[in-house]
Amino acid sequence: MAEWLNDWDIGLISPFILHPLSFIPSTGSGQAFILYKVTFNTGFPMKIAVLLGGTSAERDVSFSSGVAIARALRENGHDVQAIDCAYGNKTLDFETIDASQLVKTTPPDIENQKATLDRNLFKTVEYLAHEQIEVVFNGLHGGYGENGQIQALLEIAGISYTGSGSLASAMGIDKHISKILFQANLVPTAPWQHYLRNENVDRQLLKSLGFPLVVKPNS
Repeated sequence: MAEWLNDWDIGLISPFILHPLSFIPSTGSGQAFILYKVTFNTGFPMKIAVLLGGTSAERDVSFSSGVAIARALRENGHDVQAIDCAYGNKTLDFETIDASQLVKTTPPDIENQKATLDRNLFKTVEYLAHEQIEVVFNGLHGGYGENGQIQALLEIAGISYTGSGSLASAMGIDKHISKILFQANLVPTAPWQHYLRNENVDRQLLKSLGFPLVVKPNS
């Protein structure tokens, strides 16, 4: 039979603290369980990398939020690096950046360089492994920050990260697949039609959906 454990009996489990809530005795299976509440141990310093920037049209927004995240983590005692994935292992001095000037009125033109710069993501993950980063805080917006690519690379490298996993990210970035999954799991979702580029639109079918309609890119 399992023994009840008090708060002071629980050791620190980096970076979490376990607090016992209740004891569930054996029901004949020979096993007993203790339910715990898990809280984040803010007093435990961690080596964290905040990924920001990237090559999507939302690069500037990622800089703004990523800098705020990095500063908050450092204020809480963590060892923090901010890395612009567009340039592989380029680290930023996030303490001196003027965050109010990061988001511009026009999208960044870095998307024109995607074919060249996207390969630097491998250099980013190599750098994270070399630096023995404990946790990656994904501050990327759009592109490979949300479509499962950076998540898959971090999983292969065995590096923990925030946010959804690679499969959930890859499906979630695709609106058509997401709505199919919602429907299959009885989650209410508005009716829709999916069209490929240059595909003829069935106007009668669109009318049956009812107007007004929202038109959005699939991902």
